[in-house]
Amino acid sequence: MNVNKKVLYRHEGDLSWIIFNRPDKLNAIDEESWILLNDYIEESQRDDSIAIAITGTGRAFSAGDDINSMLALSNKMDSNRFFANLSKAIKAMLNSRKPIIAVVNGLAYGGGCELLLGADVVIASSNAKFSIPEGRIGLIPPIAISIGYSAIGKSIIHLAITGRELSADDAAKMGLVDYVVPPEELMRTVQAIVDEIRKMDPESITTMKRYLNERRYEDLERAIKELAIMAIGETAKARMRKFIEERKRDQNKNRQ
Repeated sequence: MNVNKKVLYRHEGDLSWIIFNRPDKLNAIDEESWILLNDYIEESQRDDSIAIAITGTGRAFSAGDDINSMLALSNKMDSNRFFANLSKAIKAMLNSRKPIIAVVNGLAYGGGCELLLGADVVIASSNAKFSIPEGRIGLIPPIAISIGYSAIGKSIIHLAITGRELSADDAAKMGLVDYVVPPEELMRTVQAIVDEIRKMDPESITTMKRYLNERRYEDLERAIKELAIMAIGETAKARMRKFIEERKRDQNKNRQ
């Protein structure tokens, strides 16, 4: 395992672990990270694990798409390529014949929060925070508005149009999270879920996942194509630049 990669992969017994590994960037997901996520999900289908666990290094699960990477998208071709890789990774999650467990060790914002909608089980640390704030930078949350309603119902609309931050308990009440546990109980809870999965027939799990997910693709594809257009528009660019400038000011204040 190359510990310097932006996303790590390791196979341990019954579990294939996929770990976002940009702790200094709160595990923000750039294009390379989306590609690695897809590649590792595909690799996990070939090993002898019975489930996949996705988590993050440090204090974040993922802060979502890397805004600097999106701000650098200067033309339609670049934007289409970036979001095609995002789409490919999400579809790999939905297509996985093995259950995917999201292990939310800290904040999950934007695309990091949306990823949970593609997971089969979501376990969150009691100190985790959740938000879908893409509207604040002139963009849309493609996973939330396409497959979110079928995952957690009307609550997804509230999350998407307000960008409100949720505690782990509030996220569980909305149906975004299945289990809320103390940080030190995360791994034990993952293992308990894996022990239950082990009792199930793998072919039954694959068939159930296929029927549950097969109708989600068309809306997801439409939403991602719309996002690719919006990401290179002037409104989004201006809002992204403003967000980055405000974040730099806040960081400078904290250093003083």
